[in-house]
Amino acid sequence: MILKEILDVINMYADERSALEWDNSGLQIGDPMSEVYSVTVCLDVTDRVVQEAIDSASQLIISHHPLLFKGAKTICDDVKGRLIKKIIRNNINVYSTHTCFDMCGYGMNAYIAFRLGIDTDCFLEPHGDEGIGVCGDLAQQYTLGELYELVKKTFGAKSLRVSFCADDTRTVRRAAFCSGAGRDLIASAKNSGADVYITSDVSNSGFIEAMELDLPVVALTHYESEKSFIRIVSDILRKEIPSLEVRESSQGDLERFV
Repeated sequence: MILKEILDVINMYADERSALEWDNSGLQIGDPMSEVYSVTVCLDVTDRVVQEAIDSASQLIISHHPLLFKGAKTICDDVKGRLIKKIIRNNINVYSTHTCFDMCGYGMNAYIAFRLGIDTDCFLEPHGDEGIGVCGDLAQQYTLGELYELVKKTFGAKSLRVSFCADDTRTVRRAAFCSGAGRDLIASAKNSGADVYITSDVSNSGFIEAMELDLPVVALTHYESEKSFIRIVSDILRKEIPSLEVRESSQGDLERFV
């Protein structure tokens, strides 16, 4: 089938036109009329992912994070330039669905809220009928220690970074979650009535802000908070286009604790 037909399916679930202004969701490299029989789904377009696509004869890579965030002024013999040239030489299309997928009803925030038992009733950063980050009541009351174990199980995390502003026996009933880098939404989580905020990429200043707001923060790695993208998109494609060969990239987390 042609690439445009596949992208039409993705856009049924996450319309690229709803992406935030600073974002660059959409077709990064390729021809909408090219033939596609196999697709590799990933979080980031790295050399390893591109090689996986080549080895599996995939004509399309679908990523969450855009390969090109800002307009490229040059394509030189540097890391990004070599990667782009490798993609083009091997006739691979690259499509990214980023903030539009974050916000949609089928995206990571909605999926993780369901997995954690959060009954979403508001967004941390509303955008029309959708938004970035979610907040709502948990299915039951937890101590922070119990919630930490639930988060580890849900995300397959071996360890977490958590704030010191509350001990593990503190009870929580309302939780906020934002996939990816959610440090800037700490105040919004507090204002939404959250007893705890789960996200990733929290800086030292973020933990200080959370402490001053008396809001416990649970920080995953960026990959852990967003890896469900790969499974969600793969399941959508398998459901809507059974004839399409869909491969989930084996590229794992780009950071680890030792």
